[in-house]
Amino acid sequence: MKVPVVNCTVTVSVLFKKKERYTLAYCLPFDLMTQGENLKRAERNIREAIEIFTEDIIVNGTVSEVLRNLGRKKDRPANRPRPAPFRNASERNLNITFPFNKFVARDQREVC
Repeated sequence: MKVPVVNCTVTVSVLFKKKERYTLAYCLPFDLMTQGENLKRAERNIREAIEIFTEDIIVNGTVSEVLRNLGRKKDRPANRPRPAPFRNASERNLNITFPFNKFVARDQREVC
């Protein structure tokens, strides 16, 4: 039986802060942080972290619980202040697309 491909795209806000020898990336909506040698690598790393995080909560069926614990309410983002290291950071919106044919999602409708 062939599993249909369902793509879901989410747009998340990511903060970038240049430090001495690396760039920090922080995804406030999912409370994820990573770094890279430069902006391009930091963006690639945060994309990967977001993809792994969201795939994990979808596969485990914990989307609602995790988002609620992060302070989100249905159809409204969490309203949290920026962490101190990112108060003067630049902000970019990243579109992340997930192909749901890789795994079975019990509550994928809540994400898409």
